[in-house]
Amino acid sequence: MTRNGRRLLLAVLVLALAPGACATQESDSPDSPSATTTTTTPTRTFAAPVGDPPQQGRGTKIPVRWDPCVEIPDSTVSAAGFAPDTRERSDAINYDYAFIGCQFERQEDVRGQMLGTGLMFVSSANIGLEQIREREDEEEFTVNGRAGVFYRDRPAEACLVAFPGPDGVVHISVSSSIALTDWNACDHIDGIAGAIEPLVPK
Repeated sequence: MTRNGRRLLLAVLVLALAPGACATQESDSPDSPSATTTTTTPTRTFAAPVGDPPQQGRGTKIPVRWDPCVEIPDSTVSAAGFAPDTRERSDAINYDYAFIGCQFERQEDVRGQMLGTGLMFVSSANIGLEQIREREDEEEFTVNGRAGVFYRDRPAEACLVAFPGPDGVVHISVSSSIALTDWNACDHIDGIAGAIEPLVPK
């Protein structure tokens, strides 16, 4: 799966979960009184710093404030098997829903070339678990005592979990390319979720 295809995964999920939302991203002006901005203050140094998240939609009632791009340290990314210097913002904004998130690439030597063989998305969203349950063929899932859901996106070769977070849910998607690696994302989703969950305020 291409990098661009993976980056579209999060936006597709937003649209699937919000049938009444607009199909295009909102572009509120900075001086709009109804625009919402994530206000998390970075407290860590990263191998690949990222910019501020986009402003959230005019219809946002619960702003997303927990920003994985500045809350997940490089050490956690490395321990999960991904490259900290690939940290990249991956947000999806709709009129009233927002996924504020980050993506990280897994890199391996494939026939003498360093290639991306997997991808991890982590996002905080102002939706509820019930909206995921309505849309996905999910299973109940518990990470460090926090109850959530697990489901698969087979075309994207991805496994996904979602559990309650400070803004609604925290959503973790891990994918791998079976054409390039023996590393299977779904075999590692429990450990990855378990490493990220303690970073998420209750």
